[in-house]
Amino acid sequence: KKGPLAPLWLAAHMQNKLTKTVVFSVDIRKSCEKIIDPETPMALRLSGNLLLGVVRIHSRKAKYLLADCSEALTKVKTVSIRINTDATLEAATATYAAVTLPDDPALLKDFDLSAFELNLDVDMRASTSLGILRSSSASADPADPADPDFGQPRRRRQRTSHSSDSPAKSAAKAAA
Repeated sequence: KKGPLAPLWLAAHMQNKLTKTVVFSVDIRKSCEKIIDPETPMALRLSGNLLLGVVRIHSRKAKYLLADCSEALTKVKTVSIRINTDATLEAATATYAAVTLPDDPALLKDFDLSAFELNLDVDMRASTSLGILRSSSASADPADPADPDFGQPRRRRQRTSHSSDSPAKSAAKAAA
């Protein structure tokens, strides 16, 4: 129980009693050398059990290594995602000066619009998220500040009478 090969015997016979500190205290190479070339002769059955203990300890060490590597990989991915998210947010924002050309009449000097067929009935207030131009006959955008009803609560549509309503109910609704 207290010898150098005790943890191997413990691993072979009582695997659930094996703690992490015991697993990491075992040097597999030295233990195998002691089993191969023992100080005192050892029975074949005992050497087989000790080799089973070596295999179980090696298996535990491999499981602990896998768990540590998986945890490290998860942490690296988390940090990488945070860095990429921050980088894309910084790259997605630009200053006004970076995306706006200055008013320079020299830029438009050689620009001839007569070569293009322009439809002047197009509303230039396009949907910014989709980049689609709307026809001027399209319904007004409720979030448009130029709309006279901007900021006002939506009006409810008046309910029309249905054929299932009796004439008395229709008259009562009209009177109200």
